[in-house]
Amino acid sequence: MSDKYKNILVIDDEEEIVNAAKRMLERSGFSVFTALNGKQGMELISRSIPDVIITDIIMPVMDGYEFYKTLKNENQTASIPVIILTARPNMEDSFKALGVQGFITKPFTGESLISKISQLSEKEAPPGDRESILASGNDEYTTNHMAILLKDEGYHVQAAENWRELMVNAIDKAPDYIFLDVNMTDVPSREIIKALRSFHKLDNTRIILYTKFIPDEKSTFSHVDFIQEAKEACMRAGANYYIGRFSSVNFIDQFNNIKNAN
Repeated sequence: MSDKYKNILVIDDEEEIVNAAKRMLERSGFSVFTALNGKQGMELISRSIPDVIITDIIMPVMDGYEFYKTLKNENQTASIPVIILTARPNMEDSFKALGVQGFITKPFTGESLISKISQLSEKEAPPGDRESILASGNDEYTTNHMAILLKDEGYHVQAAENWRELMVNAIDKAPDYIFLDVNMTDVPSREIIKALRSFHKLDNTRIILYTKFIPDEKSTFSHVDFIQEAKEACMRAGANYYIGRFSSVNFIDQFNNIKNAN
C-alpha cells in the first residue's frame, strides 16, 4: 500500500461496485469511504479530505464531470488526485485534458485498483519542476489534444472550454503559459488578452497564440489576411509569441523552441 495514499473515496451510483471496491481496497490496508453520487461525495469531503478519489462518470444528482469541476475549483480540494472509473474508455481524452490522473475500466480487479493508485506516486514530481499551462480555443478537440500533449511532457495543464473559463482559471491560477486561439469567436482574442494584461498577477504569464486555420486551394487572400491582422492585433494587446497552425506533429518542438529562446 502507498504510504501517501491511504484514505480513498469511491463514488459510484451502483452500490455493488462501491462495495466491491471497498472490500478490495480494505483487504490491502486502505481506509475507504463511499458515496453514491458527486453531491454525496462533496459532502463527505467537507468533513474529511481523502488522499485519492475514484469516481464514476454517469451518476444521478451530480455526475462525475460536474463533481470533478467542483472539486478542482476549490483550493482545499484542487490537488486531490482523481481516478475515473468508467465503462466508456472513449471518454478518456476529455478527462485527461481536465487533469485526471488515471482511469480504470469496468469491470475491474483489486490488483488494477491498487496498481493505478500506486502509479500516482510514480507520476509525481516536485511542484517547482513542472510549469503550469492553460490551454484555450474555439475547438474542444484541438484544446484537449494540446493539453494531452503537454501533460505527457509533465506539465500542469488545464483546458478552458470558453473565454469565461479562461479568464476565471487564469486569474485564479496565474499560469506560466497560456495558449490562445488567435481567432476566438465570442470575444475577439485581442480583447481577451487586454483583459488578462489588466491583472498584475499575470504580468509574468507568457501568452502563446496559435490558429487552426489550414490554407487550401479554396482559401482566399482575405482569409489569410484576416488571420495575419488578428495575430498583429493580439501581439499589440500583449501576446508574446505566435506559433502558427497547431499541429500535433511539431507542437511540443515549437513550445520547446520558445522556452529555449528565453
